Amino acid sequence: ETRRFLLMGAAFFLVSVGMLGVIIHLIPMLLDAGIDRDTAARTAAAVGYGVVGARIMIGWLVDRIHATVIATLIFLGASLGCLAIASGNPTMIFVGVIAIGFAVGAEVDLVAYLVSRYFAARQYARTYGRQFAIYALGAGLGPLAVSALTSGDGSYVGALYAASGMILSGAILLLMLGRPPPTRKDTPLARA
Repeated sequence: ETRRFLLMGAAFFLVSVGMLGVIIHLIPMLLDAGIDRDTAARTAAAVGYGVVGARIMIGWLVDRIHATVIATLIFLGASLGCLAIASGNPTMIFVGVIAIGFAVGAEVDLVAYLVSRYFAARQYARTYGRQFAIYALGAGLGPLAVSALTSGDGSYVGALYAASGMILSGAILLLMLGRPPPTRKDTPLARA
């Protein structure tokens, strides 16, 4: 269980550093990509479309498809979204922003769901609290990391590549969790 705890914690830490670092700096990143202020503001608002879409769909998806596969695909999309923003192509940027928003809308739900599947039900609150604290630490450090990775000329391209790599690394770590242990029928978190 310690190995899985560390893998999950590292995965969500990396994902939150990368994604929330990008979200906080999104408008300046879009301006750096050559998009005018009005279009940048409208494009950044597309994060909300992704968040709402994730909130609606994530439960349905994890009930039908293995949750680590879903998480990996969602975070792969966010990783590619960072590269899309770095590309400077307005259409790709818009799609990338929605992909990042979808991942942001899904990640806390995925933390809760995966903790319920990989760890003992009697320790759910403690385990989830610790995993969420790791996620929150990454969320707090993400904007600082992106600021530190921004080049001297104000370009965000290097930071976007780094964020993409962090998110992709987190997705790969989640795949390393393997299948969750069998759920006993007498635990309150077991599926009916």
